[in-house]
Amino acid sequence: AQAAALLADYAGWCAEHAEVQKAVHGYQALLTAPPASLVALRSGLRVDARVFASQRVRALVEAHGEQVYAEYAQRAQEALRLARDSLEPGRLQEVARLYPACPVAAEARWARIAALLNQNLQAQASEALREFVRAHPGDPRVPQAYALSVPCALDQGRPDQAREALRQVLAVRPEPQVGGWGQPARRASVWAEPYRQALVEGRDPRFLFASDQLRGLGPRVEVAFATPTERSREANPLTHGARPWGAPEGVFLVQRSGDLEVWSAALGRAILRVEGLAGDRVGARAPGFVREVLVVPFVDRVEGYRLTPRGGERIWRRPIEPGGSHGLGPEAVHGLALGRARAFVLTGGGAIEAIDPETGASLWRQSPDARCALGLRARHGAVLGLQSTPKRVVAWDGATGRELWRSPADAR
Repeated sequence: AQAAALLADYAGWCAEHAEVQKAVHGYQALLTAPPASLVALRSGLRVDARVFASQRVRALVEAHGEQVYAEYAQRAQEALRLARDSLEPGRLQEVARLYPACPVAAEARWARIAALLNQNLQAQASEALREFVRAHPGDPRVPQAYALSVPCALDQGRPDQAREALRQVLAVRPEPQVGGWGQPARRASVWAEPYRQALVEGRDPRFLFASDQLRGLGPRVEVAFATPTERSREANPLTHGARPWGAPEGVFLVQRSGDLEVWSAALGRAILRVEGLAGDRVGARAPGFVREVLVVPFVDRVEGYRLTPRGGERIWRRPIEPGGSHGLGPEAVHGLALGRARAFVLTGGGAIEAIDPETGASLWRQSPDARCALGLRARHGAVLGLQSTPKRVVAWDGATGRELWRSPADAR
């Protein structure tokens, strides 16, 4: 302990007197101090010597450039090569600890995560993923680290931790490509949907992924649209194709993963394509028409499109605030119901917002006194909230937002 304190004092003196290279050597030597060694800060607070040395080395390299750490770069590369060959997570962790200011540290931490996941050590992998995000917040693999944290947390029975990781993935802009361990990458909103359902609705993501495969979401060739000349496309096949209520004559919607295409029967082709929808669900957040305006839900907003005979254009864009007193999920847009004259959004916070389909303006907003966990329905000029606890239906006037009635709590 006394040797660690003297080494810290020496490195600190060198740094204060512009002896940067000597300071780096001193702090680098302090990284090899015995575990639980402590050094005192000027305030008198005693901290872990290794953690202190790691922070000081990174600070010196950031302030004076990588050249002050150049002699350790070659050693770090060789240490990483040997650690990777061993496939031992402990050796990879040691490389990251001993060379904190070298790019090798990030590679060693990522290789350690891979080794832990391959050995099915979920708890240790979860901690390693959090360490990677803390140590390398600017690394382009951070979104993937958040994504890998979700199933790890679920396997450990930590839904709150999984929700937070899921929220972090969906908050990254521009939207990243992420995937499970050993799985192909997809847009974050598409990848996240089974986990969102698992966390909000209690459905097992393994069965949801199997259902996706049965529906044909794997890379195969499928017929996308049938006209006198058959058209096909090579990619993820159709998730859903329909002519929703209110659609113009001869217009069909084809929704596949997180993309939406508007097809014209007369032309035999897509006349409009919208990317990045709120997942691949076709029920609770399905796009549709209100007053001949196509209303499309996204993770954080709703958009309106006006169709023309040969195309279409966006006429409004409405960001949705997730606020509300009943959390339903991490996304601002949790559900969408379409009436004859209004579009109704159920937010991730449990609020209900009515939107004018012509302008995208918010007409009214209500915060129900219970979670509408079973979604919304628009019927006969009213919007119905299907509540689970207690089990009941609450109706609001679609035009004004005034509550009309509610079923008894014990109604079936």
